[in-house]
Amino acid sequence: MMEEQTIQGSPPTVEMTQAAAEGHAANGVKKRTTAASQGVRAGKADDPIEAMSDKFCTYINQANAGNLLMIAWHYAKKPETIIGQLISVDRLGIWIRCHMHGAVYTEERINFNGPIDDAKKVLHEITVKMAMEAGHFQWPAGPLVWVVLLVYVIIGVIYYEGHGDFARGLALLPGHWQEHLPDREVMNWGFLFIAGAHFVQGMACTWLLRKRVRLSTPHLIQWLVACSTLGYPVACQVLCIKRADTHGKLKKLW
Repeated sequence: MMEEQTIQGSPPTVEMTQAAAEGHAANGVKKRTTAASQGVRAGKADDPIEAMSDKFCTYINQANAGNLLMIAWHYAKKPETIIGQLISVDRLGIWIRCHMHGAVYTEERINFNGPIDDAKKVLHEITVKMAMEAGHFQWPAGPLVWVVLLVYVIIGVIYYEGHGDFARGLALLPGHWQEHLPDREVMNWGFLFIAGAHFVQGMACTWLLRKRVRLSTPHLIQWLVACSTLGYPVACQVLCIKRADTHGKLKKLW
């Protein structure tokens, strides 16, 4: 992967874009397709798409900021990204700036499946095809989701031991812990409340994703299940997408 660092200066030039498109495989950089850089220089000397790069960036950053964030998660493999900003477009692919916490960002190259010289096709490729492919549920960054899973394991052990019948000894925990464990009837009510709250949260997150980034129904179902089971870490992802979309519409990405 490209070395992460705080980058300053203007977006990459056309020469940088072409060099990156040819050198990704050698440098081991993740990209959309391994065939995208083959034969890409055998075309027009002037890039008709790069000439309209500023217009593409302005429009897509404003109208599809939430999708850009998901594209950064999926294609650039940067799950810690909180804002995805399109900074350059050419016939071979795009450069996207992945903003992270701490005023740090990296600039990542994502190639198309092949050269595209038509402006409408480029727009469709980014805002429809790439957005659709990146719309599936993506595992949250950081350790919090693993903490949630560990809590589930601990609750499962307590539920197994808290059967309400203390005539037999505990199978996994020390015997003197018996009097401190709730019985299963109490825990069943607790599970019902938690499951209901998580489902409501999942429905709210699904509605936000439907409204903000217009995901397909199968992808919405994935996010609903993930948010209903994992809870807070996934809800944070959805709120991050909502914030990115809001910043885009308020023109705060440039």
